[in-house]
Amino acid sequence: MLNFLLTIDASYIILSALGLWSLGTYLFLLAWSKAKEK
Repeated sequence: MLNFLLTIDASYIILSALGLWSLGTYLFLLAWSKAKEK
């Protein structure tokens, strides 16, 4: 049972990290393309 909970916790952390990373990348590319237009 404990292993099961740890697996859920680890995958949740990984998914959160991936989500934040992709969001950061998206915002960075958005700002970069806007700066390039000027």
